[in-house]
Order: sequence, then C-alpha cells, then structure tokens
Amino acid sequence: MGELAYISMRKRQAVDYIKADYARFAGLCAKRFVYFWAGPPKATQPPWMNDVKNSLYLASSILAFWGLGRALRLHRPGAWLLFWLFLLFPAIYYVVFPAPRYRQPIEPEMTILCLYVLTEASRTKASHQDRS
Repeated sequence: MGELAYISMRKRQAVDYIKADYARFAGLCAKRFVYFWAGPPKATQPPWMNDVKNSLYLASSILAFWGLGRALRLHRPGAWLLFWLFLLFPAIYYVVFPAPRYRQPIEPEMTILCLYVLTEASRTKASHQDRS
C-alpha cells in the first residue's frame, strides 16, 4: 500500500469515526480544549505534584486571556493580532492531540499578556491610592 493510499485509508477511518458519533467527537474536542489550556492529566511522582503543575498551567492561561481581554477593551495596538493568534493557532490541537509542547510557540505571547495584566493591575491600584 503506498503512502497516498495509506493516508486516504486513514482519512476515511477518521471521517467515519466522526460521522458515527458527532456528540462523542465534540466531547473529545472539548476535553482537548481544556487539556490545551489547563494541562493534560498525567501521572507524576509525587501525585500531588500533578495538581500543582496543572494549577500553574491553568493560571498562566487565565492571566493571558485576562490580559488579552483587557488589551482588546482598551484598544491596545496589536491586541487583535493576539486575539487571532489565540483563536487560530491551537484550533487544530482541539481536534488531534494537545501535548503541552504544542503550546510552547505561543508561550512568549502568553507571558507578555500575563505581565500586561499584572502591570495594569498595579497601575490601577496605584492610581486608586493616589485618589484617596
């Protein structure tokens, strides 16, 4: 069987699997979405370390989305580019397989947004203290 025939066969299998149960496929995609942004479940030693790792992973995602939302709301230059990056880049991983290393290409942008929201929070706090 050549490479093209193999790819065609696997494509048919994948499409048949999706068509057989759309709800299951949508559920799996939702799980992959959570795994991409909150970290996949993985056995670690000691066992409590997995919860800590995934909590930090999720916290970075929440801060990045919070920073993105704030940047969009305040009409910061380039905010819409980051929005489209966060929307489109991980979309394929919601369908296939969300390994933590696949998030690495957008980690610098996530770090920028995390720092942005933290500096905005400190700036807002300082301005409120000046008013008092």
